[in-house]
Formats: sequence, structure tokens, C-alpha cells
Amino acid sequence: MIKLVMPILMVLIACGNNNKTIQQAKFDDVMAIHDELMTYMGTIRTLQKDINVKVDSIGSIANAQSELLILSRDLDEANESMMNWMRNFSRPSDKKSHQEIMDYYVKEFDNINAVKKHMLDAIENGRQGLGQN
Repeated sequence: MIKLVMPILMVLIACGNNNKTIQQAKFDDVMAIHDELMTYMGTIRTLQKDINVKVDSIGSIANAQSELLILSRDLDEANESMMNWMRNFSRPSDKKSHQEIMDYYVKEFDNINAVKKHMLDAIENGRQGLGQN
């Protein structure tokens, strides 16, 4: 009986460890993008500050002010999208199935990539608005 149970037990343990490895790899993929985006947070704040200084300096040229304020607001929204993602992201419970955990990480990978696109677009537009490109 032990000869039969041991191989089955070993297979079950190996599968469980493999699932944990796969889950950790997907978590690492998500966090790698998060870590990359964290390096852009200072850039966003600097661009917002520079845009606001430019808005103040151009005075009453309404059209130029309006365009710059839109860029500043987009930078703020990109920053807030990152903050919201961070507040809402958490590791799923080990009580969830492997498939549920993987589905969650795939969804969060897509979500953090959407945040990345928003942030990079806002940064690019902000730089263009300041004549930095």
C-alpha cells in the first residue's frame, strides 16, 4: 500500500509546487511593470509642476492655458490610475484554486499595462506641451 501511496503523494506535491512556481512567475511579471512605472512617478510630478509654472507665466492666453491645463489634468489622472491600481492590488488567497489565482494575475497584468499606457502617453503629451520633444 505504501508503495502505491508514495508515488501518488509525490506527484501531488510536485504539481502543487509547480503551480506555486507558475503563480510566482506571473506575479513577478505584474510586479516588474509596477516597479517600472514607479520610476515614472517623479517624472509625472515634475511635468505637472513645470506645466503649472508655464500656465501661470502665460497669463491670459486662454487657448494655450486651456491646452496646458488639459495636459496637467491628464498627468494627474495617470498618476491617480497608478495609485488606484496599487490600492486595489493584492495577492490572492492560497485558498483560491490555481486557475482563479492565474486568472486574477492575468487580469492584473492587463490592468497594469493599461496604467502603463496611460502614464507613458500622459508623459509624452506633457513633454510635447512643454516643447521638450
